[in-house]
Amino acid sequence: MKVKLIANPAAGRKAPEKIAAIRARLLRAGCAIDITITGGRGDAEEAAAAAAVEDWERILVAGGDGTLNEAINGLVPSPIPLGFVPLGTANVLALETGIPGQIADAVDLFLHGCPKRVVTGTAGRRRFLLMAGIGFDAATVHGMNPLVKRLSGKLAYAVSGLQVFCRGPAAPMTVTLENGARISAQGLILGNVKRYGGGFLLFPEAALEEPLLDVCLFRRLSRTVLVRCLWRLARGARIDSPDILRFKTKQAFVEGEKIPVQVDGDPEGTLPMSFASSTDELWLVMPPEKKPAI
Repeated sequence: MKVKLIANPAAGRKAPEKIAAIRARLLRAGCAIDITITGGRGDAEEAAAAAAVEDWERILVAGGDGTLNEAINGLVPSPIPLGFVPLGTANVLALETGIPGQIADAVDLFLHGCPKRVVTGTAGRRRFLLMAGIGFDAATVHGMNPLVKRLSGKLAYAVSGLQVFCRGPAAPMTVTLENGARISAQGLILGNVKRYGGGFLLFPEAALEEPLLDVCLFRRLSRTVLVRCLWRLARGARIDSPDILRFKTKQAFVEGEKIPVQVDGDPEGTLPMSFASSTDELWLVMPPEKKPAI
């Protein structure tokens, strides 16, 4: 098999050693491989864009959710199957789909797994696979120190989130839906998968194959509401209240005064911005679905 490997040596702890192990296992499996080691933001996207027009049978991304996002933005639309070995901080896709955390198992899945067509979302001109956030979570991502993230992992999110929490009330935004309805809000998360920020189950009904985005809209996001929601998420409980609207949509347009946006855990500019789902663009190598016990 001809494999293009795109690897991020800054994703998680001991990433260089893990990348070497991935390469060795691919070679032992008889693969002809070409490796791009990323050195900064945009490198994975550029490498995937080049691979999309070359004669590769599969592309393998080794890194975090941010590296995966870059590769997807460079690759799609393309029929070349994309695989993932999780090395990052949250690894939401791996948790969502059951991609193994062990290097050997993840590489074996990539080599022998069956590609499935999945839906992606768009935030402006950028695609996302997992989620897009507007408001508190995006401000947390925008304010995070990359060095602190690399050294402390998820603790970096908590430090930045506390700083955003102390700034005061969330700025208002207006969400316009595809039917023309306009809703005032102080926070918005659009999900393409069930999980958010790691193991938090925010969208129980979401699915990568579904051509709609799941929406969690906060009509009011005071500190009290935010603390209550975070507490329920931490306990694995569903966050529902009169301040929250949940629905599915094909597209939405969100306006606000320089309110930050994040996609798949990385900063992505500020409002205003349009959001939508896109089908038939990406093939992911994922574990087989588990059959229910009889």
